Amino acid sequence: MSTATAAARAHRSPLRRTGAFSLAAPATRRLGATNPDQVTGSNLVCVRDHNQLLVLHAIRTRGASTRRELSTLTGLTFQTIENISRRLIDGGILEDVPPPALTGRGRHLVLRPTGAYAIGIEASPEGCRLALCDLGGRTLAEQRLSLCAPGDDSSVDELALMVQDLIDDAEVPITTVVAVGLTATGSILDAANGKGASTRGAPRSREWLRDGLERRLRMPVLCTSDVIAAARGEQWSGRIFSRDFVYVHLASEIGCAVISHGQLCTGARGRGGDIAHTPAVTNGELCECGRRGCLQTVLAEQALRRSIATALSLAEPPTLDDISRRAVSDADAAELIEGVATHLADMLLPAVQLLAPEIVMIGGPVADALGGAFCSVLERRVADPDSGEPGPAIQCVPPGAGGAASAARGVLYEVLTPAMDHLILDTVAV
Repeated sequence: MSTATAAARAHRSPLRRTGAFSLAAPATRRLGATNPDQVTGSNLVCVRDHNQLLVLHAIRTRGASTRRELSTLTGLTFQTIENISRRLIDGGILEDVPPPALTGRGRHLVLRPTGAYAIGIEASPEGCRLALCDLGGRTLAEQRLSLCAPGDDSSVDELALMVQDLIDDAEVPITTVVAVGLTATGSILDAANGKGASTRGAPRSREWLRDGLERRLRMPVLCTSDVIAAARGEQWSGRIFSRDFVYVHLASEIGCAVISHGQLCTGARGRGGDIAHTPAVTNGELCECGRRGCLQTVLAEQALRRSIATALSLAEPPTLDDISRRAVSDADAAELIEGVATHLADMLLPAVQLLAPEIVMIGGPVADALGGAFCSVLERRVADPDSGEPGPAIQCVPPGAGGAASAARGVLYEVLTPAMDHLILDTVAV
């Protein structure tokens, strides 16, 4: 668990108000030993918190459950389940409801959607979108903001005020807001680094925006990529329950998230699943990374629109919706789309063969418009005909999913879902 996530749980969790959670210690305080050569374990506080998250996760994914059912499912004693459920009820996260007719005498525990909320912010070249989601993942309010001075500290002031207005307009107690989820590409960051405005000092990054919002809002801000936010958002919304899947986000930038055994694979440098700059076309278009023919130059939204315009001799790049219509009626456009989808399938095939995921899911604006064509190509090329077994299921995220709402759901997932790194700490081989 990252320090930022620990801070989110420590300072904003509504359960902390009633003592249900005590995730106050950052990662450095949870290690239990200062000797780097010593292999250490977790402490009882972490175990207690993990068990509470485990019960919450079981109810969220399975629906209404009795205490006896939760005890059987989790392996915890009935008394432990009773103590945890009491704390979660006191914290406003769960409700204790009478059993349905003819289903026994045990009362059921159900999720209380108004028990916690999260804010999502998507900062992109088109502006900033904000969303407020409840504990069930339902979007309650959305707003859009065009910043007057991108890259300046005043832009952070504008964002902070918009977050506060969003909470006030929804009449949500601010003490129930767990944290803010932030995804930022281009827009503010480019301007802050001198591409849209003159600035002084060191180049600014997502951390600059995150830290500025944290100071103004006085609540944790979890900064992540749009692809990870989208993958986590799909998990929290209940559209993905698989523990092994690959999620590909097709937007202005290409991203990929790999979930293996329920854990997000980030790699040593935190860029696990990065396929944007994988070579796709020999001697292709020059990419911003300095190489030619990267997948980013073929599949990113702007690149795809330019290539369609060039191939069809159009005066201006068509919109994604226009490309979708042309793919049905224009054979040349359909052939080009199939070629682009084939490049994506070729990039994913090694990962599918190595990891054997249960699901390959694509989402983002490009997938919203062209998901049907992409999925049909992936189904043909990603399956393994030699094994005699069916390949992974190919799915498309429902149109409109992602963005600020996914950033908010991603916060709920990071803060309120049990994970092994809550209990298993870093060790040093001896």
